[in-house]
Amino acid sequence: MDRTQPTPSPRPFKRPRLASLASPSPWPLLVSISNTHVLTTTMTPSSASSPTSVLCARLEEDGYLLLRGLLPREEVLRAREVIADDLRKGGFVDEGTDKDNEGGLRIKAGTEDPGPKLLARQDLACHPDVLNVLEHRSLRALMARLLSPSPTTKTHPYKWLRAVPTSLHTGPHLDSTYFPSSQYPSLLTAWIPLGDLSPSLGTIVVATSSSLSLAPVELGSDGTRSGWIEGVEGLETGWVTEWVRMGDVVVIGRERVHCSSVNVEGEWRLSCDTRWMGSGVEEQEGERKEGESGSEEDGSDAYEDRSSEEDDPSGEEEGDAVQMGEGNSSR
Repeated sequence: MDRTQPTPSPRPFKRPRLASLASPSPWPLLVSISNTHVLTTTMTPSSASSPTSVLCARLEEDGYLLLRGLLPREEVLRAREVIADDLRKGGFVDEGTDKDNEGGLRIKAGTEDPGPKLLARQDLACHPDVLNVLEHRSLRALMARLLSPSPTTKTHPYKWLRAVPTSLHTGPHLDSTYFPSSQYPSLLTAWIPLGDLSPSLGTIVVATSSSLSLAPVELGSDGTRSGWIEGVEGLETGWVTEWVRMGDVVVIGRERVHCSSVNVEGEWRLSCDTRWMGSGVEEQEGERKEGESGSEEDGSDAYEDRSSEEDDPSGEEEGDAVQMGEGNSSR
């Protein structure tokens, strides 16, 4: 949004019925990120059928690609049910919720901390029905085009699978903090919603400018907010977000500031990040991966709980945290 223009008054946000994705045109929308609220406008969707040059140019300019229905919804539903069933068996979900696989997974009281720690559940991420979605042929074909002229394209074996509870989110960050170009000459992230998500449940929020003036960050090993960008309080405009459905994918460039909105619902938000690279990227044992904290947790992201000034000691999901090792991660 042009900062020289008067800031419009935000309209109150009410979560729509996401099955139809018929949002009531609430733009501009006030969304909670980190310790502030930002005024967001709608994302511009792209089509996978567009020429590769067009998609690459838009990704370079906007920092993201929103691709509606890139994945078959029925296959995403099957993956969601695998994860939802695991959460139910673990006692994390109120009985009687999400019986049609498309409703909300209501959080069972008292189970948010320590939570299901899905980032440590690579067994769940590698379930055939889940992995089919995370490495779907349609997504692989798209990434091969976006990462061309690399002769080969591969996806990182670690999957950043998350179940995010109320009050938690991922802070603003750059993926280059965790995946430096010296080790990863080419890299893209695919954010995959495993449910129909509203901004109040937690969706991707992307900065519209590629040159935000923000404080530099260091990547530590605290397992919580390490690598998050501070000082967004003065940047209340210049962000985009969107309602998303199962089947949608958001591709994010490594050098674009992004985060997730705070979950203010009483439901688990399910999503997964996958990382895609062109040829020439060599994985080394012990190399630093995004969000891997080295804390006991699950290999999960660091959460930030906005109700407390202290970092979450468990280093739980939803923050981009830290040392890359197979067990801990962030975003």
